[in-house]
Amino acid sequence: MKRYRILINGFLGFLALLGVLFYAIPGRPTISEKENRALAAKPKISFENFWSGKLTSDYTTYFSDNFPFRDQLISAANTLKTYTGTSGKDDIQIVYTDSSDDEAVSEDFDDDIYAEDPAQEDNRQQDENKKDIKEEEIIPDVALDDGVTRNGLIVSGDTALSIPGQTKKTIKIYAGMINDFADMYPDINVYCGVIPISSAFYLPKDFRSEKNDQRLMINNIYEMLDSNVAKLDLYSNLERHADEYIYLRTDHHWTGLGAYYAYEVFAKAIRQDPTLLSRYSPYTYENCLGTLYNKLGGNRAMRENPDYITVYQIPFQYEAHYWRGTRSDDYYVRPLVATNIRSWNKYLAFTYGDHGVIDITTPVKNGRKLIMFKDSFGNAFVPFLVSHFEKIYVIDPRYPTPSIKGIIEDEHITDVLYLTNIGNTNVEYHVKALKRISSH
Repeated sequence: MKRYRILINGFLGFLALLGVLFYAIPGRPTISEKENRALAAKPKISFENFWSGKLTSDYTTYFSDNFPFRDQLISAANTLKTYTGTSGKDDIQIVYTDSSDDEAVSEDFDDDIYAEDPAQEDNRQQDENKKDIKEEEIIPDVALDDGVTRNGLIVSGDTALSIPGQTKKTIKIYAGMINDFADMYPDINVYCGVIPISSAFYLPKDFRSEKNDQRLMINNIYEMLDSNVAKLDLYSNLERHADEYIYLRTDHHWTGLGAYYAYEVFAKAIRQDPTLLSRYSPYTYENCLGTLYNKLGGNRAMRENPDYITVYQIPFQYEAHYWRGTRSDDYYVRPLVATNIRSWNKYLAFTYGDHGVIDITTPVKNGRKLIMFKDSFGNAFVPFLVSHFEKIYVIDPRYPTPSIKGIIEDEHITDVLYLTNIGNTNVEYHVKALKRISSH
């Protein structure tokens, strides 16, 4: 009995110590760089929040996000997680993760982390009947013979690969939303570009199947698009250059070079010559370890052979306004590529991360004005557009945005591009966010 009292008192003492540390540790971070998101702020106490129960929920989130030594504990947990995976052939490891950790495909973690400027925006068809959903499912979330799902990673040497899945229910909403937009604005040139992720080209042969064939997944979407939507075959051009450094190995994104090869396809679709890459001035960040490396809790092979990220500085005059919210008069000016990122996440060098709206004014005088709806893959794509349009609006559906209809009418938009990685075309909240902002 005495032994149990000692254990109970020790445990209570440990909890008390954590409580003291929670309030005593100064300089608590407001951002988790390992998760690429803002941490919960201390809730505001109000009578309404108290009676609704929201105050209790908000404080639970606040304590969870600001727990002492939180980042160190997350790293330890992620490291342990890698040991629960299974080993495959030829130095291949399968790492299982839970659904809340499915960052590589859904990009829940793409909140901005600014290295040199701490300012950030404070600024994420109802259910179809069950019979339709069952009948329409064409490619389920990938389930390979060894049990790997898209909630896992395949680690091959120094490369981490995510595997996307696809259901007809979600891509039907995605394609239908684009078709509806094209019908609503028949005078606007509408383009759709679905980006394959790195596993399309680098997944080990033993793990390939029809269920994870990304060309097939993209074709499934394109077959649903009407003839008044131009389908961009990004896959083929990326495949032609697959032996080059077009995707990061420790991160879920592509490289600036990969984005350039996709841009070549778009330039031809708008009947313009792509600007030669040699005209851009490259700047390279060395020793980069990205999102998938952090998700794994570290990886020795990746540390020994880290990524590098090259940005291509634009050789044209332009001005980019990064909106702080939904008002065009509330913005700050920044370049579209950065050479001074101090965060571990060097992919922020492309447009300093994600923003609800970036509007870009260029010296081009050809009467063409573009809206681009994108996820974070689009950040590396944006700089190459400057030589082709008078005005460019870059819209991220995960953030508050102004009336798209208003922008179209006020600016006399001529072209609209939907650029989305294959994973996000099957993430329902992302697709529905796109649908919502496209229609208002």
